[in-house]
This record gives sequence, structure tokens and C-alpha cells, in this order.
Amino acid sequence: MGTGTGRFFTGLGRLEYLAASMPSNLCRRAGSTLQVATIALQERAIMERSMLAEQLQAALRTRVVIEQAKGMLAEYLPTTVDDASGLLRKYARSQSRADRRPR
Repeated sequence: MGTGTGRFFTGLGRLEYLAASMPSNLCRRAGSTLQVATIALQERAIMERSMLAEQLQAALRTRVVIEQAKGMLAEYLPTTVDDASGLLRKYARSQSRADRRPR
């Protein structure tokens, strides 16, 4: 649980403890490296959130089109929206299987 001094260091406390025993130039380099790593992680998190927002927006647009198609099928056939949904699903699966067949 403790270190050689009998104290338990975590996070920045451990870094500060180590920095006190390091030469100043090495300490500056370590600090700079830590800053670069922090910035890189922040940029990665921002990019991941942006990608997620784009994926959610695309899913929403697709969902709207699917709902419209279900309504149109239900009106055209005439059938219930649930039955139209089943027909759409069945058609999509058959097309998916056809795409996977060797040509």
C-alpha cells in the first residue's frame, strides 16, 4: 500500500514526488511530454464525440426514411404499419443475402 517512505502516492502526488528527485532538464522534458500526451488524448476524445454525433445523425436520417417507407407500404398495400415493417425487414434481409452470394 505504501512506498519506501511509508506514504501512498497517487496521480499527481506521485509525479510531484518523482519530479523532486529528477534533474530539472529531465523534469521539464517529462512535463512537456505529459502536456503533449494530454492534448493528444483531448483531441482524440473530441474526434470520437464528433464521429458519434455524425453516426447518430445518419441513423436518425435513415430512421425517418424507414418510417416513411413503412407508412407508404401500409397505405399502398393496404396493411398495418407492423405488417409493412415486417415486409420491409424481409425484403432487406433477402437483398442482403443476395449481395453475399458469389457472382
